This record gives sequence, structure tokens and C-alpha cells, in this order.
Amino acid sequence: MKKKIIIAVCVMCAVVIGVIASGVTSRASSANIQITSQADTVKKDQEFAVQVTISSDAAMQNIDTMFQYDASVLEYISSDSSAVAGASGMIHIMEEFLDPVSTMTYTLTFKALEPGTSSLSVSDTYISQAETFAVIPVSSDSISVEVVTNQQESRETRLSDLLIAPGTLNEQFSPDVYEYTAQVGYADESAAISAIPMDENAVVSMEKSDTLSFGENTVVITVTAPSGDVGTYTVTIFRPYTPETESSVPESETMDESGAVSETEERLESETVNESQSVSESGSWNDGSLPEESSAASQSGALEESSAVPETGMEESGGETAAAEDSAAW
Repeated sequence: MKKKIIIAVCVMCAVVIGVIASGVTSRASSANIQITSQADTVKKDQEFAVQVTISSDAAMQNIDTMFQYDASVLEYISSDSSAVAGASGMIHIMEEFLDPVSTMTYTLTFKALEPGTSSLSVSDTYISQAETFAVIPVSSDSISVEVVTNQQESRETRLSDLLIAPGTLNEQFSPDVYEYTAQVGYADESAAISAIPMDENAVVSMEKSDTLSFGENTVVITVTAPSGDVGTYTVTIFRPYTPETESSVPESETMDESGAVSETEERLESETVNESQSVSESGSWNDGSLPEESSAASQSGALEESSAVPETGMEESGGETAAAEDSAAW
């Protein structure tokens, strides 16, 4: 009889222990992370939402979960919760609750970058129970998102016109030319660019600085067609390092003035040569005749020479006079 009672008690204890263990295991295995996407297929450059729901049969004290995705296909944009952070292919959800919860849902926004397929799955997770702070084992699923281009929609990625003010493009705009340069003035701190797409449904975005730096400034213009195809134009704007010279003389004017001076010098030199030749011609007496001035000078010289009496002559004339006087006296 005692043996039967002991056996019965043992059986009851085993049942109770099994129920307790079963209950603990059940609560631990009930924690789950479910991932759902707004769409399984999205267009290139389209933004879409992904929801992550974390639930457990036991109240959760904190959540620390890591997700991974293909960063070459998708780009993480934002979330509705400050507990979510992400970049470069990883999403981190970390939150601690003052009031334990059994379910939490987070909304993540992604952007489709390039055609391809990316999965979003849990790489690591840590969830603790509020009552015992024990780690709760978690099961999770994953999703796949395909990025495609819509072949039925326009694939036009070109611009119909491109304008800049102030400044001008180095060449006339052509939809099939994707690189341009432009120059502004030293005082121009900014430039406005107008890019008009050929397809009115295309989206134009621009990457540029609000203020122009001295030297080269690069502006990237992206045109996204309704199909998701992308075209890119680049404009390099040059701003001078120094102010422009206001009183600069054009090179052509300087050359003209130099040419005029040279021409004047040549003319003066030519006139001087002509005058010299004229003097030489007038001073050559091939016929043996003297010029009037020379003849007059010769005649005047002759008169002076004839009127001049040599001293010896005067002495001789005086002697003859004295002799005559003496003769008369006798």
C-alpha cells in the first residue's frame, strides 16, 4: 500500500514538473520576429515601407536586434522610431521599456537603388523577459524584394534644355552631350541652374553647393525616367580667384598703336632721306657754274682783296711821295 502511494506521488510530481517545463519552453519559443514588405517588386528609385513586428508571450524588458540587407540594391532612408538606426547594409533596433510590452512594430523606409534582388533578414537578436530578465529564444523569418525597371513606361532620361545664370555654357546645349563647363565672375557667389527634362514625368535632382567656391565647382544633375532609368549631366563652373582688370587695354589696340608709331617713324625717316638727297643734288655743280650765293661771296671777297693795300706797298708809295716833295723843294 505504501509502495502504491509513493509511486502515485512520484507520478504527480513528474507531471507537475513536465507542465512547468512545458510552459517555460512554450513561452520562450513563442517570441517571434515577422518581416513584411509593402511590395515584393518595386521600381528603381521607388521608396517603399517594410514592417518589423516583434512579439512574445512573455512581457519583454528590452529588444536588441540586427538586420541585414543588400546595400547595392536597397538604401535605408528612415524609420518611425528613434530606436532604429541603419546604414551600409545593416539595421539596428535597440530599445528598453519602462513598462514591459509583449508586441512592438517598427516601420522602415527603403529606396530601390539598382535592379536586382535583396533579402532582409535577422542576423542577430537579444530579447530579455521582464520578470526574470532571462534571454528569450526568438524565431524569425525573412523577405526578398526585387528591384525592376518598368519597360512599359518612358525610359527618356535626357534634358531638353539646360540654362545657367549668371554665366554661359562653354558650348551650345545638346541633349546628347552630358558634360559642360561654364565661367562666372569673381563677384558671383552663386549660380542658378535650370534643367528641363524631355519627359515631363521624369524627376530631376541636383547635387550642388549653395555657394560657389573660387576655382572649380561641380554640379551633378540626375534625370530619373518613369521607368526608373537614370541619366546624369555634369556642369563644372569656374569662379576666378582674382577680380577682372577693369582698365586693361585690348591687345589689338596696343598692336594698332605700335603699328601707327612705327609707320610715323618710317615716314619721318623717309622725309629726312628725301631732304638729304635734295641738298646733295642742289650742291653738285656738274656744269661748272657756281650757285648765286657762292658767286656773290666770291665777288665780295675779290673786292675786299682789291681794296686792301699791303703794308709794303704803302711804305713804297710813301717813299715816292716824300721823294717828290724833296724834288719840288729843290
